[in-house]
Formats: sequence, structure tokens, C-alpha cells
Amino acid sequence: MQEGRYSEYRFERKFVTNQFDEHGLAHLIRFHPAFFREIFWERQVNNIYFDTPALQYFYDNVVGKSERRKVRIRWYGQSEGYIEKPVIEFKIKSGTLGRKTNFDLAPIDLDGELGLDYFQNLFKVSGLPEYVLEELNGLKPSLLNNYRRRYYRSADHKFRFTIDFDLKYFDFSQNTLSLRSGKRDLQNTILELKYHQDDDEEAKEVSQYIPFRLSKSSKYVNGIAIIRNNLAV
Repeated sequence: MQEGRYSEYRFERKFVTNQFDEHGLAHLIRFHPAFFREIFWERQVNNIYFDTPALQYFYDNVVGKSERRKVRIRWYGQSEGYIEKPVIEFKIKSGTLGRKTNFDLAPIDLDGELGLDYFQNLFKVSGLPEYVLEELNGLKPSLLNNYRRRYYRSADHKFRFTIDFDLKYFDFSQNTLSLRSGKRDLQNTILELKYHQDDDEEAKEVSQYIPFRLSKSSKYVNGIAIIRNNLAV
């Protein structure tokens, strides 16, 4: 039975813009006085989100509940075929602070049948702790999304920016997935500033060089709203 990887609480401040594409944001970051530099290669991020049948996690985020969570399988690279190193991630928000807990999963074959039984068996064979299996029991896949991401870090290593663009959303509401019937968000680009809670005051100085306002945008909420446009948000 494996142990989880726990992150510390941190702030994640999002800026959503339809005025800057990823190239414009990259230019903005490169000339920031905190001397941000790209620290990783651009890659595709993929997520399968899980929720209750009544979409409790979705609505908790919509109404801005103080204590809220997201449960997702995450991997990097292609969004089809054999996925060798996925992880299950529990993202917990307490007010404006968030932390994550990750567990490794057995490989996934996205070309196969991806019903609820498939995922429940995947969780069991992955050696997850019993309390994690209990939490996952009753949850079902609700959405797959993917996007391109670029990574930057300030010279003092206190702050990180990520740029997310070319966002795509795919419905999972019927316990099946078709990567041919997704919807793309070609207008919005997301800039996210991440830092330790002790650096919140200094982060205000970092943020003042970003020429648009903070947003409470959630990719999960936006994706569900786009895919299932009959939902009230």
C-alpha cells in the first residue's frame, strides 16, 4: 500500500485574459522586474475529473464554498492510447489557500472502455490506501480537459508563473469518452501565480505588473459549464 505525496498550503492566483495569447504573456513575464525565467519545457496537461452524481464539487466551487475540493487523474503528454504514469490528485482549497495530495496509479488505456467499473478496478489495483478508496467510492468521471502549459520561476525562487492555453474540454457524463466531440476555448489564456503563504505581501508587488485583474476562474467549473450548457452556474 503506497503513501501519498502531500504539498504545503500555497496561494494560486489566476489572471484570465482574452487580450494576450501565450506569446504575449511570455513576453510580459520575461520583462517582469522579478526576473522570471522559463524553467521547464512546454507540455500538455491532461485531467480526468471526478465528482458525485449530483456534481457536488462543481456546485461547491460555483457558490464559492470556503472548504472545497477537486479530485482528478492527471498525466502529461498525449491524451489518447496507453498512459504509463498517471496520478490521482486530491486538490483541497481552504479559503484562498490550496494544497494537493497525489498517489500513483497503474497505467491507463484510454482506447478501451472507460466506464465507472474500469476506474474502480484501476483504483483497487493501484495499491491506494483504504481511506482513499472509500473517498473515491461513489464518485464518477465527469470531465476530461487538456491544455498546453509553460512554466516560469522568479530569480529568488519564491514565485512561479504558469501559462495555460489551447484549452479543450470533453464530456464524461455518460461514463464514456469521445475525444472527437470536445469543445475548445480558443479565446482565453490563463496566467497563474503560485507562491508560499508566507510570501503573500511580496506577491502584491509581483502582481502589480500584470495588466489585468485577478479571476476566480476554475477550469473544471468552466469545462462543465461549457460541455453541459443546460446547467445553472
